[in-house]
Amino acid sequence: MAWLVSRFDPRISIAASLLLGIILSLYIGLSLDTVAGAWLILAALLVLCRRRRALRTWGLLMLAITTGLFSRGGTASQHATADRIPLREAHLVEGTITSIRAHRITLCNRTTCIQVVLPKEHPSDLHVSDLLLVHGRIRPPLPPRNPHDLDERQLARTLGVNYFLEDPLWMRIQHPEDRFLHRLARARNRVTQRIQRRMANAGSAAILAALLTGNRSAIDEETRGQFSDSGLSHVLAVSGLHIGLLAFIMLALARSLMRRFRMHENLRRALSGGLSIFGITFLALWMGATPSVSRAALMGVVLFGAFARRQPYSPWTAWWWALVAGLITAPDAWRAAGFSLSFAAVAAILLFLPTLSRLRTRPIPASILVSVAATLGTAPLLAHHMGHVPVAGALLSPFVVPLMPPILVFGALMLVDPGPLSVWIADLLVTLLRHAALWGSNWPEWTRLSGIHIMIWPWLLLVIFAPADRRKRVRRTIIALTMACAAVITWPVPAALHYTQLDVGQGDATVLVFSSRYSVVIDTGASEYAGRAIERHLRAHGAQKIDLLIHSHPHADHTGGSRYLASVMPISRYVDNANLGRGDSLVLGRYGRLYALHPPKKNQLSKNEASLVLRLQAGSTSFLFMGDAEQAAEYATAQAFGPLLDVDVVKVGHHGSRSSSTLPLVVRTTPHTAVVSAGRNNRFSHPHEEVIALWRAHADSVHVTARHGAFVHAVPPHQ
Repeated sequence: MAWLVSRFDPRISIAASLLLGIILSLYIGLSLDTVAGAWLILAALLVLCRRRRALRTWGLLMLAITTGLFSRGGTASQHATADRIPLREAHLVEGTITSIRAHRITLCNRTTCIQVVLPKEHPSDLHVSDLLLVHGRIRPPLPPRNPHDLDERQLARTLGVNYFLEDPLWMRIQHPEDRFLHRLARARNRVTQRIQRRMANAGSAAILAALLTGNRSAIDEETRGQFSDSGLSHVLAVSGLHIGLLAFIMLALARSLMRRFRMHENLRRALSGGLSIFGITFLALWMGATPSVSRAALMGVVLFGAFARRQPYSPWTAWWWALVAGLITAPDAWRAAGFSLSFAAVAAILLFLPTLSRLRTRPIPASILVSVAATLGTAPLLAHHMGHVPVAGALLSPFVVPLMPPILVFGALMLVDPGPLSVWIADLLVTLLRHAALWGSNWPEWTRLSGIHIMIWPWLLLVIFAPADRRKRVRRTIIALTMACAAVITWPVPAALHYTQLDVGQGDATVLVFSSRYSVVIDTGASEYAGRAIERHLRAHGAQKIDLLIHSHPHADHTGGSRYLASVMPISRYVDNANLGRGDSLVLGRYGRLYALHPPKKNQLSKNEASLVLRLQAGSTSFLFMGDAEQAAEYATAQAFGPLLDVDVVKVGHHGSRSSSTLPLVVRTTPHTAVVSAGRNNRFSHPHEEVIALWRAHADSVHVTARHGAFVHAVPPHQ
């Protein structure tokens, strides 16, 4: 720490020490007695020791730890109180509305934050800063049931909430008319309504209202998805671009106003800087004080403060202080996507500040450099929060970002100018923005990078190409080549086959995706939910169609998702137990072969007894899919194909019912894993415990989707 203080600017050292103290206090359980004892030891050392500089540094660290301890006090009590909430029990929750998004609002009080999912018919006069009393059932965020389902735990971290409340029984709203923030919220609503009245296109009006007021609740989910898939979500989020543009306009207006009065230049600068600080603070409150807005506003306050006092401005100092101030205000803010992405993007841009200063007269190269730097800086965090990084965002941003200043200018003019020209220009510019997002969202799947390597390479490239002298550049290049060799050596080889037994409740849905994206689906669950889960899974593996769809038998819990799948994906071939029977086989290209072991052709069996029993051979790995076959079907299969039943993975028949899994079949399979597909708390009590006990006695492991979620098995190549 002494080296830190002596090496860097003292202002950066103080900010870094505060940040370190906050991090330590967040992860180390410190009591007030411990901190008080450390302060007493420090006071004694100050008296006895002559090395005052080192002790001053330690004192700074202790001050930071103390600050962090008190700043996390609210958070600690929040988790302590939130843990005592009786989950899944209906009770009253009171708090202040902090954000509104379509049918979802975030409700916060002194103890916790809750995401409230509103019914379709809900009060339309909800505003940020309203007090809300709601009665409903609270539940914690749930883990994903399938590999590519929504992870509510990650969503909760991104939104900064602890619990979800769905379908409230009743609610009561209180509008605090005397509150300044509520008056701002009502003013934002009036601006939004005026924009909607003047613009004919509802989608363009919603985007313009979001850019001018920070309220994105009117933007429909389809448009949000297009901006997210194209990597242009940062355009909709009010951030440093908007705040910086408006801040410098305010500074220019303040300087122009102060020149009208005769006064000393120092006083003129002080008054201009003070007016600009007041304006940027009001602007941050007007926009809702989101993490990105607060960061830009704090950096602007430091900039205008330095301008007013005729002191040099250090962007890194402002960045550090904005980071520390944000963490002191909300120690858990770093978990939120907006907070981390905002600071990472600015830090990456600041690395190239010397180069940008040389390009200030060349806006196009400077815009491209800013876009690439921000993309590299935020790519690992985007991969963490969203699961992928859209390449389209980096390529489109240099062309989209220049649209923002005229959109803001003509959007503001539209509010005060009754003529149609400003409305027409604003609508045209927003339409161009929407078309760019639509085009970027339709880029091929391979342009959305994902995987562990995207978590490392972008920051490594930033360090390598950041401005430096020749010696450092050579050293960085050597490190990069070493990392490249390591990445090539450790790059994962794609599996020959991905077998996934999806968790679709009380039903069956099996997805097989081979290395060349050849896809096979066996049964589609009981509902549209299952169909959507299958579609997500296939598209995540790059499959754009279903090459082979199989229905084991015509029961609704095995065919319910087929109608949805047929509406969203082409199906090349379809078979069921009516046209596939014992002795038939299906060649899956060069990937393997699927054998039908049951039922016999032209049979008069019941639907369950006539269920298809399929054996898949993929290289040296084999799978057995029992469908809903029951005792008679299992006896017949075991008698006819005994040696062929010795497989690696078995999908247990009829959801683990005691009417299936007969001993002759089980002893012949001896699998590594037995997979049971069943729904949680289903009315049939599947799977039955005696069936699970039988499979545990003959298999290495038993996987029940109702308890463990989806089952995934990857077959390595050349096996």
